[in-house]
Amino acid sequence: MTDVHADAARASGPVLPGMPNLHSHAFQRAMAGLTAYRVNPADSFWSWRELMYRFAARITPDTLGAIARWLYVEMLKAGYTSVCEFHYVHHAPDGKRYANPAELAQRVVDAGSETCIGITMLPVLYQYSGKHGALRYGVAPHSLRALLEGLDAMSPGAPVHIHVAEQTAEVDASLAALGARPVQWLLDHFDVNARWCPVHATHVDAKETDALARSGATAGLCLTTEANLGDGIFPAMDYLDAHGAFGIGSDSHIGVDWRAELRLLEYGQRLLRRQRNVLASSRTSHVVDRLFQGALEDGARDGPRGRCARGRRARRLHRARRRASGSRGTDECDVALVRRFLRTWRNAHAGCGCRRRARRP
Repeated sequence: MTDVHADAARASGPVLPGMPNLHSHAFQRAMAGLTAYRVNPADSFWSWRELMYRFAARITPDTLGAIARWLYVEMLKAGYTSVCEFHYVHHAPDGKRYANPAELAQRVVDAGSETCIGITMLPVLYQYSGKHGALRYGVAPHSLRALLEGLDAMSPGAPVHIHVAEQTAEVDASLAALGARPVQWLLDHFDVNARWCPVHATHVDAKETDALARSGATAGLCLTTEANLGDGIFPAMDYLDAHGAFGIGSDSHIGVDWRAELRLLEYGQRLLRRQRNVLASSRTSHVVDRLFQGALEDGARDGPRGRCARGRRARRLHRARRRASGSRGTDECDVALVRRFLRTWRNAHAGCGCRRRARRP
């Protein structure tokens, strides 16, 4: 690059573009680790979900704002510079609507603005479209069961994110109710294209894998969450060999590290196939190059782009710290966020049915 503006900031080391975080439920960061014990022999995604819903029912606007700000600072420090927020917590703890129906969503948007992370807001079952600065709106049906009849009439530019085929029970239910597997039904009934992001899509057969790859949609893979919940393993080798697009997300935020997501993507395939360097290709022999570039380019479709080019957003990942916006310094801001986060933790966990840690004898 030879054409550099005289006032351009100069990096003190290597520069990498920031990684997009394709799937996030911000409030779940506050319950990370709460379910790391066995309640019954059949402990699974479904028992985790029951606890998660009880936890979500206790979130208030102030606590959600504190959690989201804390999480987004974590993301920035980890190298994520944009996030797609899949937001489905809308009501007060008593189940009533707020005077402003978008109260909780606005707190999340404000957290993104205050921490300077690029955000694509996806209010579940709300129909928004358009952009405003670093903020973008899209559509987020929670699942196939929640799809609106008029979804196909939406603006063709609005990103569409949807949970699909995360659990085998979802596949069985879809076959019973619709006569087709979830991803196949979606492909048969909607113009699934580059604006779509099927999140997880863990349990797809060979036909669905190939068709999804050819559709141009971006598979939203959340490896640390999927491993934590015991979801299963996405057929990444076949999907990438069919030139499928993918991105990564920290989802429930059991960990906030894009390197861990990409590492698990490869390692899961190694365990499944008992081979090494599974996701390398004839054109890209280094696994890390193929996965980093794929997650970077394809994952940025629904948010501010992270590629290093004129007019594009970019952040330096070699820096260990990033100053938060506002008049206070980073350290003071972080301490304040931690304190609010801990207060949130105590208040939100009170009476949620979580078993206290047993004392060692």
